[in-house]
Amino acid sequence: MAEIDIDKMLEQREQAGKTGKKKSGVNMNVIYGAAAAVVLGVIAFIVVTMMKPNAGLYFPVENTGLSLFNISGKSPERWEFLDKKEVINGETFAILNRTDTGNNYTVQEYYSYGKTGVIKAYISENFGDKKPYGMIMLPPKVKKGAKFKAADTAAGPIMGSVNEPELILTTAGEMEAVRVDYKGGRATDKSIWYAQGQGVIKTADRYKNETMDIISITK
Repeated sequence: MAEIDIDKMLEQREQAGKTGKKKSGVNMNVIYGAAAAVVLGVIAFIVVTMMKPNAGLYFPVENTGLSLFNISGKSPERWEFLDKKEVINGETFAILNRTDTGNNYTVQEYYSYGKTGVIKAYISENFGDKKPYGMIMLPPKVKKGAKFKAADTAAGPIMGSVNEPELILTTAGEMEAVRVDYKGGRATDKSIWYAQGQGVIKTADRYKNETMDIISITK
């Protein structure tokens, strides 16, 4: 009967244990590495999402339907982005047509949306001559606390500031909107409320003592 070498068996078992620990360590390193990659991916996604421009959501410069507004001391106004766009000096603009329902007088506002945000570039009356306006209505990223220079005027800059979202109750329904305040220049002291997917739903011009509230939305 062959003699059993106990010492050799113990040595082999010890070597097997060391090998198993090495493999286990390698496997754990792979798991930890994969987990770290996932965490970094999630963080990167959150950062990109937070930095992603969203001004176009709060003021869609496209035909999203017909909006009717009540204006203090005046006839209601009908707002509608036209299907057609216009190229001015090589740049394409969306046209917001505002109609006074009392006399059918119209005002056109020409908007662009890009890296600097939503810009009201020109205005015209009854599709006549276009006058430069040049005001940033919304910064690229709309978030609470954001401050931006809306326009430069001879009387000084007009500054904009974004406030936290609030619920606004209108005859068209309850909507969550962000209030943007505009102050500066010669006579600018105004607030505009913007709702995602709709755009302007309310304004308050403290210099003119005039308010405007949405009445109805027709898609």
